Amino acid sequence: MFTPENDFEHGKFYYVNVPEMAEYTGTQPLLVEQTFGTPPSLRQCFLLTPDGGLVDAERLTEEGTPIGRYPGITLRNAHFQYIVTWYILYAT
Repeated sequence: MFTPENDFEHGKFYYVNVPEMAEYTGTQPLLVEQTFGTPPSLRQCFLLTPDGGLVDAERLTEEGTPIGRYPGITLRNAHFQYIVTWYILYAT
């Protein structure tokens, strides 16, 4: 509603549209999200390398290699905080 349309001709992208961006850059459509540091879920994890070997995820991040993550959306539930805030504002 408030996000403008992507301007393909000028290379201005206001939201992620992987096929459109790939066409603009002349590459294959691929979206990579990276994390910095080792997430707790990967601390005791080994990742498979392209040659079939195993590598420690924590060692990779210590060396500066980013590890991709699942592109999920996490919304925190702050309803109690809002209730307390508005109650205090109402009371003053």
